[in-house]
Amino acid sequence: MKFLFLYTASVLLSAVAVWASSVTLTEPEPNQVWETGSTVHIKWKVNDPKAAKKIRLQYASGPSQALVINGLIADRVNGSSGSYSWKIPKDLKPKKYVIEAGPSAKDLSFAGRLSTIPLEAVWALKLEFFSPPNVVL
Repeated sequence: MKFLFLYTASVLLSAVAVWASSVTLTEPEPNQVWETGSTVHIKWKVNDPKAAKKIRLQYASGPSQALVINGLIADRVNGSSGSYSWKIPKDLKPKKYVIEAGPSAKDLSFAGRLSTIPLEAVWALKLEFFSPPNVVL
């Protein structure tokens, strides 16, 4: 009985080690809205320094079970740096994205769902919000 318990525990720990990502994204937080053309900060912590010496940052969209990579943010980023500043392309389509980070396609961490909005739309919303009310004299 002891042997069966130890064997089961070792299999479960092995499975956890395989499924755990060597990088954990800490920013962006879910449901953030990012302006195209702005610079944002992507942050992570390294869980396995040997595996995450160089990481790839990319953005993807679609259902969680079938994400499609939409673009590369940066490749071969120093994993121990813990952060990367990304200038969002002005022509990035407005939609919901996740940020992916990791040393390989089989070892990724995800953050998001975040939305992008064109900078012009942000200024239009700000102007509308801060416009003084119509004053009739």
